[in-house]
Amino acid sequence: MNKILVTGATGFVGKTLCRALLDRGATVVGVDALDSNASIDFPSAGEASDNDVSKYSLHLIDFEKHGVNSLLDGVDTIFHIADRATDNIRESSARNLVHFNKPDCASSTESLVKSLRDVKHPVRLVHVSSHLIYGQNAVAPVLETERCSRKNGRARSLRRAENLALGCSNELVSAICVRLFPVYGPMEPSSSRTRRLINQILNNETIVVAGQGTEVADLTYIDDAVAGLVVAGENRLNGMTVNLGGGARVSQLEYLDYLRDLNGGVIKLRFSSESRGKWHTPLASLSLATKVLGFKPVVGFMEGLANEFDWIRGGVMSLTESRSVGHSVLK
Repeated sequence: MNKILVTGATGFVGKTLCRALLDRGATVVGVDALDSNASIDFPSAGEASDNDVSKYSLHLIDFEKHGVNSLLDGVDTIFHIADRATDNIRESSARNLVHFNKPDCASSTESLVKSLRDVKHPVRLVHVSSHLIYGQNAVAPVLETERCSRKNGRARSLRRAENLALGCSNELVSAICVRLFPVYGPMEPSSSRTRRLINQILNNETIVVAGQGTEVADLTYIDDAVAGLVVAGENRLNGMTVNLGGGARVSQLEYLDYLRDLNGGVIKLRFSSESRGKWHTPLASLSLATKVLGFKPVVGFMEGLANEFDWIRGGVMSLTESRSVGHSVLK
């Protein structure tokens, strides 16, 4: 991978991926579609590192109008993150995303696929999807062959985006779909579940726990998620869908107990009568990812949560406003 295009480049996963790719010596073209009224003050992809920022450019583009044809010259790998629905409304640094507020979040995938029809050189497409495609009632561990939820509009839209991405394969374009399970870690957006809970604890606020706190989730540390995506970009398997998760079930109460330890034994909890809250996600089966990508999570849940807790408590968030990178705007 020498020249790489990353859509959704200003979001949590996209920004961290750009930084990792620059660390590997690649030239990175970042793309995102932001509302013109949003604050545009992005850190360079190499913030907090010695990356050559001259190898990174950020382009703000309305996908539906323009596609990315003008940016594909010399690009050998594309990481398409822009249509990845998350547990949060959006991972972007800005508040309003043009196409993400629409019922069908596959719009930029459709535009990207159209742009790829004109390429004259080999391109690897890594389409980044989400565990939300399985719905809340999937049987764990969830295999990639699990039937996708048909009741949820977001899941249907994710499925449509995946079909578009995998369907664009030809003699020049190879494609793989990666379904990320919930990702956490330093630099998470303020709307994320983990960051909200940690801020509540640090502000001595009461946290409401559904039922007995026994709901479980599969949490993936950001460095592990990015490492898996990089390998998917280097791999040349075509037409495959792969789960990437943390590989461990963590109950809400276990999670909060560890946050209590990190906060010196102090936490305020209130248990509600609701049987199910918003914590539950199915556990990903990683057997296929291990077999075809050699993927294995490295950062354990306790280590990852401690890293994020220290980042928030230590005020490292100021790094996100410390540097900016030049960008072009195309509307």
